[in-house]
Amino acid sequence: YDEGEEYMRESLEIARSTNDKRGIAWALNGMGVLAQWRGWYTEAIRCYEESLTIAREIGDMTRTAGALNNIGLVKIELGLFDEAKPPLEESLHMTREMGRRAGMISALNNLGRLAQYQGQHDEARKLYNEALSISKDISDRSSVAMGLWTLGVLARLEGDYEDARRQFNEALTIAREINFPAGIGSGL
Repeated sequence: YDEGEEYMRESLEIARSTNDKRGIAWALNGMGVLAQWRGWYTEAIRCYEESLTIAREIGDMTRTAGALNNIGLVKIELGLFDEAKPPLEESLHMTREMGRRAGMISALNNLGRLAQYQGQHDEARKLYNEALSISKDISDRSSVAMGLWTLGVLARLEGDYEDARRQFNEALTIAREINFPAGIGSGL
């Protein structure tokens, strides 16, 4: 993480010195991701919110949707479910509007995760299935594997171990076929 953080700080410094707003927003988002991975949620939110402000200011819908999605995810991780939903819904709306299917997959999965954590399993399944369908449409096999794994977790939570096993096995098969370590680890 230290090397990544140094790279992002240098990128931010260069972007600020040239007043490259897009670059500033990008670097702040990257610093937010690194902070989030370290569990530094306050710092992550600060970076994401600053990135969001700049992205909105320059009319960059892609970076705006990404920052909103990331803010929502951190709020989920902090258990701030009521605060997580609005940015995730706005991110999903924006990615739909732009036709950015990868962004839609991420927002749908995060909204599904939120619904799952709130015990709204039917809603979570609906959101996860929509994300999985898009993943299949664009032939994003790593997202398909992770989508199947997520549905397996949900099935396991509901006590449907047969369906969970089926979803996990299918996810693991795909992950092995494409040599996707995160999917292999999740499937095992």
